[in-house]
Amino acid sequence: MKTLNRINIIIILLVAIGFKATAQLAVPANYGSSISYGLETNMAVGPVTQDFKTGPALVVRGEYHMTGCFNLTGSVGLLTLLPTSTYAFYLKYNHVGYKTDNFIPLKVGGKYYLTENWYTEAETGAVLYTSHYTMPAFALGAGTGVSYIMDNYRAIDFGIHFENWTRQTVIGENNVSQLIGLRVAYKFGL
Repeated sequence: MKTLNRINIIIILLVAIGFKATAQLAVPANYGSSISYGLETNMAVGPVTQDFKTGPALVVRGEYHMTGCFNLTGSVGLLTLLPTSTYAFYLKYNHVGYKTDNFIPLKVGGKYYLTENWYTEAETGAVLYTSHYTMPAFALGAGTGVSYIMDNYRAIDFGIHFENWTRQTVIGENNVSQLIGLRVAYKFGL
């Protein structure tokens, strides 16, 4: 419950900052196509918290300007989830060793700018498991954020997002993982 209250506070702050922020130049943040390189920190929520807690990610996202305030997005990243202390002890006790799980999310979606700086986005795609499992997961996520324009075609992007990963296991059960992530990215126009 405390986590949800903190997340609500962060979202409210991002919304307030988005309304308060003004561009220093006449070029809006949603103008043209762009590429961003970002760092994320992800926190596991839901059933996966028994095994994993948090993890860093590197993400490259491309935006293709479509119309007005709407951009198509495509992203690829490398995400690592660190095990909880209980799961790490279990792995060590069973002579598996300390293990992180690595994932490569491949997603496409859309980003819509509500104001000059504030946006909302949705993405879907596949998550490839590089540590184990042969079947990829289906990913669906949404988020919001703000872009602060630095100068011509460059911006710093701050965002928060929620993702849901669903994968069917070998025995036919649905395995669901949920993540809440915070993102900071450097964005530049093409």
